[in-house]
Amino acid sequence: MLILFLALVAGGVTCLVYKAEVSEIALQAFQDSFDLYTDDDPQSLVDLVQEVFSCCGVNSYADYINKGVQIPASCKPTDVTDVTTLQGCSVVVPEKLDEKVIITGGVALGAGATMLIGLVFSMMLCCAIRNQNL
Repeated sequence: MLILFLALVAGGVTCLVYKAEVSEIALQAFQDSFDLYTDDDPQSLVDLVQEVFSCCGVNSYADYINKGVQIPASCKPTDVTDVTTLQGCSVVVPEKLDEKVIITGGVALGAGATMLIGLVFSMMLCCAIRNQNL
């Protein structure tokens, strides 16, 4: 239980300390996948990111036009009629990830604090039981 507590606290602190790097790493992975968009494997990552974050291309839909490929269906969500109104993923992804990283770090630290309280109370209970048996 102590190892789990330490892992939660370490994970929470890491999320909060390195939140800027998380966005940069994710954005670089998206850029790399977009550069290889003609292959089958990276398409799934590009399409997934565009669907989840409701964005299109790295900077805008024009990235597909400049690349000479057709704008994919993942750039055309059902609630948007004009693809030109969508922001590029380089704007949307860091904003959303920054929000989620803070929440994830806070939840991890909160769970770690709850575990610490449980550990303290369990030690107090063990000590009380041991003292009663003497």
